[in-house]
Amino acid sequence: MKRVLLVLLMVGLFMVTACEDESPSDPTPPSGTSYMAVVMDDGMQIMDGESQQWVGSTLGLGTAPNDIVVDEQTIYVINSTSCDLQEFELEAHGWTYTRRLDLGLAQNRNPYNAALTGRGSLLVTNLLDNSVSVVNLFDWQVDTLWDTGMTPEGVLVHGDRAYIVNTGYDFQTFTFHPGSVYVYDVPTGELVDSLTVGINAQYIAMLQTGELVVSCTGDYGNNPGEIWILERDPLELVSQVEVEGSPGRVRVSPDGWLFCAAGGWSLDGESEGLVLRWASILDNPQPELVGTALGTIDIAPQFDGSFYVAAREGQSIQYFEGDSLVQTFTLPDSPVVLSTLIL
Repeated sequence: MKRVLLVLLMVGLFMVTACEDESPSDPTPPSGTSYMAVVMDDGMQIMDGESQQWVGSTLGLGTAPNDIVVDEQTIYVINSTSCDLQEFELEAHGWTYTRRLDLGLAQNRNPYNAALTGRGSLLVTNLLDNSVSVVNLFDWQVDTLWDTGMTPEGVLVHGDRAYIVNTGYDFQTFTFHPGSVYVYDVPTGELVDSLTVGINAQYIAMLQTGELVVSCTGDYGNNPGEIWILERDPLELVSQVEVEGSPGRVRVSPDGWLFCAAGGWSLDGESEGLVLRWASILDNPQPELVGTALGTIDIAPQFDGSFYVAAREGQSIQYFEGDSLVQTFTLPDSPVVLSTLIL
């Protein structure tokens, strides 16, 4: 029962940026200053990546912020319960809130994750509406809605294709079901492919070799969490990897490592959080395990091989080099999602 309550809490409260293919080569750090945006339950803080000092004051957000998307100097935040999109622009003194867009409060759409299309629009999954909003960033309006599968969460855009992850969770009966991945043609909104995947599929990323990675939590009981590896065109299963913990957000580092935030929750009697990582999940499906603070919900890999961890129950950000914890940054509130900016 505790596990069911936990997942309902997570679905209710934890409401990535589009990935592009890169050749598997040594990453070249971009020129400019690195920053990291930390979205928390009640606000957003920006950290200077070099000095690791906070920049400016906490920026106010809507109710239950869930995701962040960065477009050069512009930050977009998706708020789930208040059903809106917020925009923040970089000005001389730091980032400033500029405008807000309603994403369906009257319809209780519960916007969840977002991804830029590269065509002046933003795709937003709507958890309780079984739809995807296509937001026109120039006209600042929702142009259209795409019908999708049951209870969508994750979204990734690559070229002219958008990949939507539907959890399959049924809020009418509070039951878990196999999830699915739907593929849309971005210019037309046409559904062009789909595939059934594991139970409670949530997040998606793309390996540097081009395969899709989908995290599936399982049912927090008899069916464990899994990582599904998929070919893109057409969608087909490459492999399934059963994993420990509660697999959530998946991230691919600049040097090609795959990371998965795998929770670690006190309600489950666990004493620490968990990050899973693979140098090459296709060659060796056994992950390296990195112990973290409780409630690990996101990871922000850096160009030098280090990474930040957002620990929800720990109410902190942890900075790792290799397997070693270097520093912990205490937060005023529980973190939800991280994003790296290069300016």
